[in-house]
Amino acid sequence: MAELRALLTAQEEADRRSDMAGFFQLDEDFHARLMAVSGHASAWPVVSQAKAQLDRARRLSLPMTQQMSLLIGQHREVVDLLEAGDLDRADESLRSHLRLVFSDVEKIRAKHPELFSDEDAPLRPRRDSARRTASRTASQGDR
Repeated sequence: MAELRALLTAQEEADRRSDMAGFFQLDEDFHARLMAVSGHASAWPVVSQAKAQLDRARRLSLPMTQQMSLLIGQHREVVDLLEAGDLDRADESLRSHLRLVFSDVEKIRAKHPELFSDEDAPLRPRRDSARRTASRTASQGDR
């Protein structure tokens, strides 16, 4: 937890300096460390690769008013809840935090449609994607 707290402090410093590139890297470090603390460090490379498209939206959303401060507050809430042992609320807080990027994508799409192709479907997380994959795999095995 001390490493997460140190990253929060560094994020606040980046925010004070309006260092968006520095904040972006610290945000990556925070999420990677959070996965490590939760016992899923080995999943970070897969997550990092899968979210490459979202990173474009994350970078574009940082200049939005108070965005870095908002994200830091959300990070702090997750860490506070983890330290308090309230894993259910920490999980919900983190899910809410992660949904923010999808909301930002829609705002950016509305403001800068030229950055998106006509084929870009609205980005929304899918909770049942594992079930769909398992179902597809099972039905392909029947062939």
